[in-house]
Amino acid sequence: MRRFWSISMLSLHQWSFWEIILTYGRITTQVSSRLRRPIKVRFKLTLLLITMFESNMEEHSTS
Repeated sequence: MRRFWSISMLSLHQWSFWEIILTYGRITTQVSSRLRRPIKVRFKLTLLLITMFESNMEEHSTS
């Protein structure tokens, strides 16, 4: 799982917005279906996605 996130971090700037949203939706549904508290997990993943987006936008604005 950790490896997946590092891969997606590296290739995030190459993805379109919709690809990210669709992939994120697929991950959250897979993860939340396995766990008993899907709402809390989905909330954490949403926060993670937002922070990833913010750091990604900052990198783009500086370069």
